[in-house]
Amino acid sequence: MGVPNEALDRLGPLIASDNAAMGLLIDRRYEVKGRIGKGGMGEVFKALDQRLNRPVAMKILSKELFTA
Repeated sequence: MGVPNEALDRLGPLIASDNAAMGLLIDRRYEVKGRIGKGGMGEVFKALDQRLNRPVAMKILSKELFTA
C-alpha cells in the first residue's frame, strides 16, 4: 500500500515544523499526531491508525531517496 503523491506533497512542506503536520490525515486512515524524529533518510511520525484504533509509527522518506 503506497501513500498517494498528493499526500506526500502536502506533508513535505509541513515537516519543517514539529507541530505543523499534526492532525493531517494520510490515506484516509492515519492521523498524524506529531514528529518522533528526523534523520538523513527522512522523518518518523507518531500517528493513529483510525481503522485499528492504535498508535503507529510512520516513516516518510526524503524525496531524494526515491528520485531516480
